[in-house]
Order: sequence, then C-alpha cells, then structure tokens
Amino acid sequence: MAIFKCKMCGGDINAETGAAFGTCDSCGITSTLPKDNDEKLVNLFNRANHFRRLNEFDKALSTYENILNEDNTNAEAHWCATLCRYGIEYVEDPRTHERVPTCHRVQYVPIMTDADYLAALEYAQDDELSDPELIALLKRGYMFIEEEDWDRAEEYFERVLEEQDYAPAYIGKLCALWRRQLKDMEKLISDNPLIIPDPNNYDQVVRFESIYELTVYTPL
Repeated sequence: MAIFKCKMCGGDINAETGAAFGTCDSCGITSTLPKDNDEKLVNLFNRANHFRRLNEFDKALSTYENILNEDNTNAEAHWCATLCRYGIEYVEDPRTHERVPTCHRVQYVPIMTDADYLAALEYAQDDELSDPELIALLKRGYMFIEEEDWDRAEEYFERVLEEQDYAPAYIGKLCALWRRQLKDMEKLISDNPLIIPDPNNYDQVVRFESIYELTVYTPL
C-alpha cells in the first residue's frame, strides 16, 4: 500500500493500488491521487508536495515537471503545477477549520488559460468510466465549467461522486469551488481596487481592476 502525503497538511494518505483519491488520516480532507502509485512516483509527489506546503513553489514546480517529463498525461501533476505557478497554499480557516485556497503569486495570464490547468482538465476526463449515466453527468459538469456556471457544475460532479469515487469528478468539483471563490474575490477587488508592487519590476506597481484586468504603471 502506497503512502502519499496530504497536499493540505502533510498527513498520511494510505492509498490502495489504482485508487483515484484518498482521505488524509490527520485533517480528514479527501484529495485526488495520481493514477499510478509506484514507489518512485509516490516519492516524487511527496517531495513536490512538501516543497509546495513550505511555499517553495519553484522547487515544487521543478519536481512536478520531472514527473510530467516521464508522463505528460498525468492530470494530478498538471494540477499541482498550476497550484505552484499561482502560488496556491491551502490555509486553514481558524473558525471553520476548512482549507481555503490562498494565492501568493501574481501572474499576467488568467488561470483559465494556463496550459497546465487545461491539461489537468483534459487528461482527467480521459480516465475510464463505464456507467453511461455517470459519463453523461460528468460531461454535463465540465460543460457547466466551460459556461462558468460553477454551482451547477459542482452539483453534477457531486452526483457522480455519490455513485463512484472518481478522480475526474473530484478535480471538476475542486475547479468549480475554486472558480466560485475567485468570483467572490473579483467582486471584492472591483469594489476596492488593489494596488501592489509589480513582482517583475519593483519600479512599477500593478493596479487590479478585477482578477482578470490589471494596469501596470510607474508611480509619479
């Protein structure tokens, strides 16, 4: 039995061979797992996830890219690479104890067009699912993601997960939850524009009009 380290807290996830996802013994959160879990792959994922939990995103990204050099269809590695590129840390809410995605990095490219994000969705859907009704529900879920209807997307992925523990449905659900949180963030920023130093040029600042629109300029 392979032991993965939880992406959220670093606890143990005991995974049976071929398991699509598993539950952490410490925080109780369910996480997606890679399709293969040989010892070398498990060690690489655990190493990369360790760096990402320490917010050492470049080191983590380099390890995920090593995994993708061996298998570019690994949806889990593409997803984790996206988390690194945008500096996503799952921070525990002290009131609810839920793990909330928190962004530490600014990118000029929206996450919806990020190559690894798109690859994670594509290769997650390539996994086998035999029940035609569940296949139809999964496709509807991803259709609603494309239409940016996050609530209905989550509903359809939940219906799949009620019948079968299936990683692509879980990844779809995570995407829907994440996008809904970004939508809430967009409203907050539109009401209160955010100005921060440009991470690529400290002589300039970045003004966020929304999570998708920004202006870079040099202060007077």
